[in-house]
Amino acid sequence: MPGGQINYAGYFWLTEGGCARQRREVSYSTVPSTWEEYAKTLGIELQRRRIALNVTQENLAHQAGLTRTHYQQLERGFWKPGSPANPSLKILVRLAQALQLEVSELLPSGDGVKWPGK
Repeated sequence: MPGGQINYAGYFWLTEGGCARQRREVSYSTVPSTWEEYAKTLGIELQRRRIALNVTQENLAHQAGLTRTHYQQLERGFWKPGSPANPSLKILVRLAQALQLEVSELLPSGDGVKWPGK
């Protein structure tokens, strides 16, 4: 099987013979312009921070008092198709504590988000 690249949440992985190894981290500088993009960007940041700590989704969810399924929905940025994630402040604080961060370190800039009707 030929080698290739896989991009997971800003990390590039080289694939060789069915196994993957980390190559380098890539930073994203785009500011989300819709609530859907904002939720996805938050999910990417959650995933990047979780991977950096080498913690599974299940373990992080447990530490934050969430189910694994609920946490996976946050990482994807969607509760169900067409419905962006909208975590409560309580959940964001719990996740930040579990990731040993301040909440502000998880949140993307909201400066560019355009709201319908505004």
